[in-house]
Amino acid sequence: MGKSLKKAEKHKGDIRHLRFTLKIKVTILVFFLLIFTVAITANFTIQYQNKILDDQMAETMSVYLNTFKQTVTSSIFERNDRFTLQQFITSYESIPSFWMAMFVDTEGTIIVHSQPENIGKKVATKNQLFLESGFEELPHLIQNSNTEGVNYYVDGFLPVYLSDEFGVPELSNFKKFYDQYRERMIFSQAKYPEEIRNNFSLIQVFDKCYEMVFSEDKTPSALTEKFIESAQLTESDIGFVRDMNKNFTDYKNGYEFDLKKETIERLVKILNVYGVLPDAGKAFAGMKERNNLFTHKDMMSPSIKNDIKFIYYLKSFITRYVAGKKTMTEAFDKEIIDKVKKIKQSQMIWYPVDRSYYTTLFLQLAENLKEFEKSLAEGETASQFLVENTFRSVFNIYRLGSVRILLKMDKIQAEREKIANQTVDIAVLFILRMLVITFFVVTFIISPLNTLAKGTDEIADGVAKGDMGKLDNEVLIKNHDELGQLADKFNIMTRNLKKAFLEVEDKARMEEELRVAQEIQTAILPSALPELDGYRFSRYYEPQTESGGDYFDFIETDKDHLGIVVADVTNHGVGAAMVMAVLRSALRTFADQKMDPAKVLKNINPILLRDSPPNMFATVFFGVLDTKKAELLYSIAGHEQGILFNPEDQKIRLMKTGGLPVGCMDSAIFDAQIELFKTPLRKGDFFLQYTDGIVEAKSATSEEYGHDRFYRAILKYVSDDLEAMTKGIIADLKEFTKGASQSDDITLLIMKVL
Repeated sequence: MGKSLKKAEKHKGDIRHLRFTLKIKVTILVFFLLIFTVAITANFTIQYQNKILDDQMAETMSVYLNTFKQTVTSSIFERNDRFTLQQFITSYESIPSFWMAMFVDTEGTIIVHSQPENIGKKVATKNQLFLESGFEELPHLIQNSNTEGVNYYVDGFLPVYLSDEFGVPELSNFKKFYDQYRERMIFSQAKYPEEIRNNFSLIQVFDKCYEMVFSEDKTPSALTEKFIESAQLTESDIGFVRDMNKNFTDYKNGYEFDLKKETIERLVKILNVYGVLPDAGKAFAGMKERNNLFTHKDMMSPSIKNDIKFIYYLKSFITRYVAGKKTMTEAFDKEIIDKVKKIKQSQMIWYPVDRSYYTTLFLQLAENLKEFEKSLAEGETASQFLVENTFRSVFNIYRLGSVRILLKMDKIQAEREKIANQTVDIAVLFILRMLVITFFVVTFIISPLNTLAKGTDEIADGVAKGDMGKLDNEVLIKNHDELGQLADKFNIMTRNLKKAFLEVEDKARMEEELRVAQEIQTAILPSALPELDGYRFSRYYEPQTESGGDYFDFIETDKDHLGIVVADVTNHGVGAAMVMAVLRSALRTFADQKMDPAKVLKNINPILLRDSPPNMFATVFFGVLDTKKAELLYSIAGHEQGILFNPEDQKIRLMKTGGLPVGCMDSAIFDAQIELFKTPLRKGDFFLQYTDGIVEAKSATSEEYGHDRFYRAILKYVSDDLEAMTKGIIADLKEFTKGASQSDDITLLIMKVL
């Protein structure tokens, strides 16, 4: 009897110890949750206060910069006195935290400075690029840190442009175009309609001919007179060319019209006389037959009209100042260089004008114009990089310089620290008070947990002994609060636990399925790269999960031809692996038709349509490399555009695209969309093909990597060492997506022509 009592007392002491320990643990847990909540609140308060300080700093700096800009403009156009401006800048020394202020011209020369000994010096190259980068007429602010990482000073600058008083309507017009660009009223759509592209292809050919028909004084050229004497042309033909030029000019300005078939035929005949249509105009005649050339009057949306107006306004602007590849017109010296000299002289500044600076800007604009005209003829609208680079170059032509102010951040930083310290003190006092209250509240809350603990122990012991019947026992707690709900959920959990044991077998089967999918995919993908004289290859492949949907392959049809495949199958897992196997088998079966990739894709489409699930299909690039002719024949079924790049050109060239994915439509629809393309390969050419897992990869903020970043990575890491080039591009992608999970499979294939 005594032993039983001692044992009961010992057991009771264990329970009390358990309850006390649980009480402490829950108190600590709640306490830490409280600390976490208070810390977040305190951090939010500090950040909110810092934001207020930053907004005040930005607003104050904006006022300083705009006042400085107005004074610079007034000094140049009214007072004609640099010394007045120098006197004004000394007034800024009364600003709290003031460090320095300056006005720098476009060539990086300091015109005025709060420290006069710096006048006439050049700013550092990195600062010059920093000043030129912000072309919008808005204050640009950057906070710089010292070696300890503390915000040390705020650097603000504002571009200063010629005003309308100096007679520069071009700048005002370009500003209007830029406002349209910011409001997405120009270059807002991804692709131009096919008829628009055809129309401008004809216009570009006509423009070349028009320059041959007439001299600069708009009279018939000597070549034209010769054609008239030989009866190849008539005076009526010359008048017809004048009328067509007017019609095309109106079209460029947004006025729509259509051309009859006989008008097109007469125009093509004249173009042939001047030898500007090597294909004898068959292509344009075919377009007209298909009602795809100057047929519909309602093809141009307001956005397209704005695009066209901008491009041809830019062309007229460049033509006025650029005479050739590296030569400028008289107007360039009279209206640009002399204007800059006059401005400098008005400020008693005798530093020479850097003519090459303005020449470079115009030549860059001329190169950009070619890209704009190419976009009209080929359909893809201009990239954001091209448009903003163009506006930046135009604005920098008329930029007088930049006003710049630097303010020290020591006082503002001290204010930040004061706010942080006060917030932390309040948070600590609040947490200490809440700790005592939490302990007593937890004591009351956890009493029903003993019942729950006892019931769970019984179930756990039964399961440990293999008695699955214990899972049918229920824990009864009468509370109607969260603990009562917890007991109900626990009872449901025990009933479902039986089901979980049964699902273990299903999970094992699923894991086996994934292993099979991996083995299928490993067998499908090539284990080695081709070894061909005159060509070198590199590749990168990374699936999103254990088994991905990307597929690449090399198919050796004979010694002079190599099939190149890059494909992307929808979904992942065994289904995708099986579709890849079907695709690989079909491609290798029909690849003997080595000179017609389009026919191969058309032959395999019915196979994938028949042997794949309805919701699974594949985008495919299939090309055949002719190693002797250095040509690439290819067709695309809804896949990404291939890329050609030659370091001598320093230009990204996009290959043709189009088609529908393989296995999603029957042949009656699919075959009509598949075309055969051919592109010659030059020595030094890099050919790249990839899947959308690269360009659609997302950063931690859900921003897409995009084509522009991909193109810049190619230009940056291009190298004869293809493995290093591949690693560089992928490293750039990984750096961009750092902190985000991989959203799709990644495949990159690179070929170099030696």
